[in-house]
Amino acid sequence: MKIKLTVITLFLGTLLSCSKNDVEKKQDYYVRFKIANERIELNETVFATREYHDYSFYSVEGVNVFGGRKGTDYDVEILNFGVAVLNEKLTERYYSVSKDDDYEVGMKWVKYRDNLETEHYYMTEVDYRPGNMTVTITELSETHVKGTFSGNLYFEGEEDNPTLLITDGEFYAPIVKEYINPYFK
Repeated sequence: MKIKLTVITLFLGTLLSCSKNDVEKKQDYYVRFKIANERIELNETVFATREYHDYSFYSVEGVNVFGGRKGTDYDVEILNFGVAVLNEKLTERYYSVSKDDDYEVGMKWVKYRDNLETEHYYMTEVDYRPGNMTVTITELSETHVKGTFSGNLYFEGEEDNPTLLITDGEFYAPIVKEYINPYFK
């Protein structure tokens, strides 16, 4: 339970506490994936944060990836996902949703219109089953993170049935210390 709260805190911290000065605009960075065979590219704004917290009885290290774009039907579309590990070092490897307390993965996909959340898809407690959300980190350094991801997401209020199946996810993101969400100034 401690790690689930920490993952949520890391996600919120990523979205709310960042400074635009640390991000370079490079076309090389990307977050891309498929939903129902539609290829979605979120390469307008791409970054990752890496955090470490050392508490009295445990430590947590995590990485969060953020991809965003101005939408066609929506003002903004944002995908945010990450991995947090408990009492060990974050490394290049495969991570999956698990009841194991040693690490946690999470994801949410949000669409905004007029700066209001209009569609919100996320993983839920119902979905914490092995294999329903995976992240594989293939490169991890002080400057960037790269890998693949997939998973089931649910529309808020409809937790009984998966709404979105995200497949063929790939990411390559610069790691920044601070960033301000460019969509909500």
